[in-house]
Amino acid sequence: MYKGKSGLCGTVAHVLLACPILAVVLGVGGAALYVKSYIRGQPPPYTVEVTAQKIMADPAFQAKVRETEKVPGARELTDEAEKVFQGIVMVESGDKEIGVHPDGVSHGPAGLTLPALKDVHRLVCNSSEKLDYQAILKNPVESRKFAKLYYLEMVHRFGDVKTAAIAYHHGPTRVSRWIRQHKSLPDSYWNKVQEAMGD
Repeated sequence: MYKGKSGLCGTVAHVLLACPILAVVLGVGGAALYVKSYIRGQPPPYTVEVTAQKIMADPAFQAKVRETEKVPGARELTDEAEKVFQGIVMVESGDKEIGVHPDGVSHGPAGLTLPALKDVHRLVCNSSEKLDYQAILKNPVESRKFAKLYYLEMVHRFGDVKTAAIAYHHGPTRVSRWIRQHKSLPDSYWNKVQEAMGD
């Protein structure tokens, strides 16, 4: 994960991507706060991978993961979200490590946008660590990681993978407004994702 000098944001994201059920159950922000409590005990400087391994090996952390797995439907929803995100990647890029898209707004294999990246940054780090947004957007590997966290947050926020995929494409504010107004959500993007998944 792309990281600044401290590596805080990168470490948190690394752990959440390794344990996506935390993001689905607690939300990216809530899960990030939990992970940060472990990072504070690590003496700097530290590397993302080493610190993440220490956190995930901690018995208390493993117990938290098992606790979230007991939430009704959480494991199934997380597994389904993993499959749908791959479908999103196929729709956006054909699973190719591309840079900026023809629309000039979306970036990387999963079509990450700057507003979505900023939203994930706020949830993961509370803007406490500066990130080079353009460097991340231009890096296909890193943009894909942040895009996945953004989709997991949509799954947590809306509670199902279909609405989350529609919000990923059209934006959560717009989708929330459509839901409040009791309007039907557009199916075109979801249909493309399903087709890419082979469903």
